[in-house]
Amino acid sequence: MYIENYGNLLIHRRMLADGVRCNTYQQAISKFVTRGSVVADVGAGTGIMAIFAAQAGATKVYAIEPTRTIEIAKKLAQSNGLSNRIEFIQANMEEVNLPEKVDVIISEWIGSYGDEENLLTGVLTFRDKWLKSGGHLLPERLTTMIALVEDKVTSTNMAFWQSKPYGIDLSLIAQAMGNELFFIDHDILPQNFLASPKSAWTHDAYASTIEEVKGDFSTKLQFTIEKAGMLSCIVAWFDADIGNATYLTNAPGNPKTHWRLAMFPVLPERKVTPGMVVDVEFRSTPGGLGFRHTSCTVSSEEEIWCDHNTNRVQLPDNSAFTFLYPNFS
Repeated sequence: MYIENYGNLLIHRRMLADGVRCNTYQQAISKFVTRGSVVADVGAGTGIMAIFAAQAGATKVYAIEPTRTIEIAKKLAQSNGLSNRIEFIQANMEEVNLPEKVDVIISEWIGSYGDEENLLTGVLTFRDKWLKSGGHLLPERLTTMIALVEDKVTSTNMAFWQSKPYGIDLSLIAQAMGNELFFIDHDILPQNFLASPKSAWTHDAYASTIEEVKGDFSTKLQFTIEKAGMLSCIVAWFDADIGNATYLTNAPGNPKTHWRLAMFPVLPERKVTPGMVVDVEFRSTPGGLGFRHTSCTVSSEEEIWCDHNTNRVQLPDNSAFTFLYPNFS
């Protein structure tokens, strides 16, 4: 994952402390990397995946990282006695030049709902240039999942902004928040689902093309409500096959990871009953390096309930301003 500077290690500490993430990748790496393998860890960060690959027997590991975090990765490899087998290259993955092709590419381009960090294009560019015929990519496949949810925390938080706290009308804040994609830490469980979750799209690291992944992703899903409740938000997560049936997910009800659920509030929340049909159009469009814009339209019987877009928040005078993916806990 890309970060702005050498000193900003908070995200990397969270990822290193995420035992589900690290143990799953280590398990998958041990299945594909053998003695004599040549490996590339692209977007290496602190180099933990490169270290796993070297420990699994790789003869050579190229750890590619564009930021100054690579200096920490070098020190970690040295302190673990692996400097002789890991070569650190400070460069963008799309621009690096290697002396040889590799047997395995390890990358961690996964975001909260799968691909909102907009890194897959770079990984596939590297794949097309440097992966040997018959080589392996970790992760292999990633699916974005969508669910309709009743969530009391979301309802309570959004009600606060609409309640004229302190005697002041703050509904403009609620309107702005209604257009944001939030990443939430509080628990949402499968029993909070109002209908069975559905898959939005799947990326296959072997079959997907650069043209496909650098463009827009869009899906139209139709949900049939299975239990009565208040639809307060749409949540999204990822299901990933890291390799050889080694799975990783941040889905509700699974062990927690540093990835938080992605969430769009439904404003105002809507009462739903069994048998009701709810349509969701979910879209992801390229932004800059490290992010994509996300939008979500929810409707029923052709009535639009909410239409969100992280690219802008419209004010009453039709001017626009943008928030950057706030926390919502």
